[in-house]
Amino acid sequence: MAMRDLTDSIIEDFGEAVVVYDDAGLIFFANSRVLSLTGYSVDETIGQMGAFFLHPDDRQAGLELFHTVLEGPGRTAEFKQRIVRKDAEVLWIEVRIVNRLEDPRVRGIVSYFRDISQEVEREAMLRRLQRRDVASRLVSDVAHDFNNILTVIQGFGEVLNMRLHDEMRSDMDEILRAADRAADLTRHLLAFSTSHPTAPAPVDVHALLVDLTPFLRRLLSGSVALDIVAQGAAVVYADPLAMHQLIMNLVVNGRDAVKGRDDGRIVIRLAEAEIYESDSDIEPDLLPGSYCEIVVSDNGVGIPPDVLPCIFDPFFTTKSPGEGTGLGLAITKAIAEDMRGVLRLETTSERGTTFRILLPRLMAEVLDKVEEYHEIPRGSGRVLVVDHESAILRFLTRSLAGLGYTTMSAEPDKMYEVLERQGDIDLLLIGGRIATHDSHLVARVRARGALPVVVMSGSPKEGVNVEAEFFLKKPFGIRNLATVVRQALDQGVPSG
Repeated sequence: MAMRDLTDSIIEDFGEAVVVYDDAGLIFFANSRVLSLTGYSVDETIGQMGAFFLHPDDRQAGLELFHTVLEGPGRTAEFKQRIVRKDAEVLWIEVRIVNRLEDPRVRGIVSYFRDISQEVEREAMLRRLQRRDVASRLVSDVAHDFNNILTVIQGFGEVLNMRLHDEMRSDMDEILRAADRAADLTRHLLAFSTSHPTAPAPVDVHALLVDLTPFLRRLLSGSVALDIVAQGAAVVYADPLAMHQLIMNLVVNGRDAVKGRDDGRIVIRLAEAEIYESDSDIEPDLLPGSYCEIVVSDNGVGIPPDVLPCIFDPFFTTKSPGEGTGLGLAITKAIAEDMRGVLRLETTSERGTTFRILLPRLMAEVLDKVEEYHEIPRGSGRVLVVDHESAILRFLTRSLAGLGYTTMSAEPDKMYEVLERQGDIDLLLIGGRIATHDSHLVARVRARGALPVVVMSGSPKEGVNVEAEFFLKKPFGIRNLATVVRQALDQGVPSG
């Protein structure tokens, strides 16, 4: 049969790549889409076994399906498999095979296929993101429960510490320091959990780097050196978890860049910088003023010029499928810009890559630590405490009673009953999950009177998902508890 007749007989079925095989599986026709997709010429394709396109791991399955279709006229099969281009690039294709051996116009097995590599990668990325989301929720739940445990340990530990003799107090101090380190761990876990609304506060970047260093070293293999050089203190107004994520993303990016090198090195430099009006041409996105400069450098392979324009695009990655989402640098850039800063990039194939972050610096160069030595504030009033954890209820009621407050506690399902029965309550102290699950809780409580509500949670997300003006971050000790409760009672519910 003439090639023109064959082309005319099957052309109506597409816009797809088409290959036609004889009953022995040899290719005797391939259209131009096949040639452009595989990179082979006509001479290199015609007469080949059909399986020569296939990825070695998919050839057996492809041959079995071919023989299944071969068993009878009109039999079809649809499946997905990989092919290997002439240049060794692997593509995913969607295939439909039809037995047309008895069609006098064709007399062959017709295979229609199209490139679905991008669809497969999107599906794989979605699955990875879904798995990450599940893992993030699990991490968040674990961190929540861990924060409850730490609140009890820290709270009762502080109570005991006030009663111990000097020779025993040093032992309890060690317990409390261990609890502080465990609290740091939960903050790092939350940095990997699902995206959360920001909870900005003054952050000493030098102290944050010191705190984060052991965690960063665990991210790096033993052959990658990490140096941190800090010149002066720098305080920024930022979400601490976002700052953790920003630095870790850049360190992980550097780790991947130096992979395979025996002398791999990542250097983090912290310094103060000034932007003047005369710098507007150099830094047009920044207002004149004082800035904290964070520089993360590696001595890796650098970023190729053809990749550079896409480096901050969401989902863009040069890694193999399954090794990255392409979100790290995009998120890092967004975090810097959310803080009214910028992220700059310098890269060369000889000297590696340097990321330079500039964030507005607070005028106060050192965080105020004096409050640690102030007397714990006391007060009076009737406080209703509501939480799922009985140990937390015991700690809160005992501690608040010791500070001068009249306290009551209730299980979540009894809260409204207690509020109805005890009409003169001055403040509600409630667990974040309870408040989050009842989205109208604050409004329902306020309907009974202008009652200030303090939400306790280890997750900033729970703190901002409700309408309460006061937030007590778990884990907390007596000083933080006393300060927030006193502040809520003094300020009350804002009018209007």
